[in-house]
Amino acid sequence: MLKNTTNKFATGAVLFIALLPMWLLVRGVTGIIKKVEAPPRTFTSAMPFNSKVLSCAGETIYDKGVEFAPLHIVATNAEVDLDIAPVALENGTWVVYEGVANYAQETSKVSNISGNVGVYAHNKTPGFEKIINLKIGDTVELYGSNYKATYLVVETKIDNPEAVDVFYPTEESILTLVTCGGVFSEKRYILQAKLSHIEELNCVN
Repeated sequence: MLKNTTNKFATGAVLFIALLPMWLLVRGVTGIIKKVEAPPRTFTSAMPFNSKVLSCAGETIYDKGVEFAPLHIVATNAEVDLDIAPVALENGTWVVYEGVANYAQETSKVSNISGNVGVYAHNKTPGFEKIINLKIGDTVELYGSNYKATYLVVETKIDNPEAVDVFYPTEESILTLVTCGGVFSEKRYILQAKLSHIEELNCVN
């Protein structure tokens, strides 16, 4: 009996050691610039997004420049409807909050003049698991407190995690979404969308 117990223990220990790296890869927090293993982090906003804004009527802006930080993202064809957490660069990477999309604050704000808005999330639900379903021409919407920006998907690709140039500023107004290429993949799935228009929302209290 003791011999069998010892063998079972040894077998269990070998399996644990073999599977531990895979478990850490799944559970670890993956940054946009480099992989960072850390406990999952949740985000609580001091000023939660008012979901009533999503149903407000809007008027397209033509004659003035607009700039705002994104607070909420909707991509209907990817089943994405998430609040956005602002995240500052820490030690060369951006942390990934659970259950929300994440806005890389060092990238551009939403603007109808120029700039590249960088938003990323885990490849899970809730998150960006289904953005692979978005096709060229599909819409992605970013909301501020009283603005809605509509983007049209123009490109998708798989790239290396070191390819941070996808977040570099641009002359055109674009949106870049980033998530992991898969559960066990070190690659990044990258979606870029071009601004169609920005609406000023007229919400009735």
